[in-house]
Amino acid sequence: MLLLTTANRLGERALTSDDARQYVRDPINEFATIGRFEPSVARPADAVFTGYIYDGMELWVSPEAGDDVVFMARGGIWEQWPRARELFACG
Repeated sequence: MLLLTTANRLGERALTSDDARQYVRDPINEFATIGRFEPSVARPADAVFTGYIYDGMELWVSPEAGDDVVFMARGGIWEQWPRARELFACG
């Protein structure tokens, strides 16, 4: 599982958990998310590159898909990461 934590609005800073949201790469779909992780999807027609890259993965958003999913692209493979219902924290 991988977690991506962002501010509610990309490009802004999340100062508290109320200002943040998380997206989850959960191949077995065991965590509480809004929707499901999809390991291979077509690039959304309205996909917008955010400019963020981590370990070769590019973060994309889709206005049509909304705020409950983001898309990660690497090597021509597109994954759909769902939004977590609640923030996960390591303790």
